[in-house]
Amino acid sequence: MWPETTHCKVKVWFAWHRFLNMVTVVLTSAAFILIFIHVGGWSSEWPANPHPLLGTITTALMWLQPIIALFRCDPGASKRPIFNWVHFLIGMTAVILGIITLFYAVTLQSINLPQYFWWILIAHVAFFVVMFLVMEFFTCLSNRKSEIGRASCRERV
Repeated sequence: MWPETTHCKVKVWFAWHRFLNMVTVVLTSAAFILIFIHVGGWSSEWPANPHPLLGTITTALMWLQPIIALFRCDPGASKRPIFNWVHFLIGMTAVILGIITLFYAVTLQSINLPQYFWWILIAHVAFFVVMFLVMEFFTCLSNRKSEIGRASCRERV
């Protein structure tokens, strides 16, 4: 969507990407702090339930993304595909680990979630996977049409 459209010399898709990620960092950081305040430190359900550790790792990966973005090279630089893959892999690791962490949250006795929450999570994961595959498909299709090459769908980002 809007692959080449710019506003104030910034690609529109990138402006949205940056804005939504900054909102994510702010809201997740606030939630992370509030959870520790509410629980009164580290959860007593650890180590029986890895939710606290996985959540902390996921949050650290989330904070790592904007730090890495500060060192992003120009789109035409030879090292740009390396940045794109590192950024993508860290982001996807955070998302997948976050989803796993949510599944462990369902089993936390301290929050006592209803059983139907499992179905909400399953629907969320299914929606995420379908949307991810659709977006990747259209990215690769767009790259082929613009003759950028088939070597890597990530190179255009």
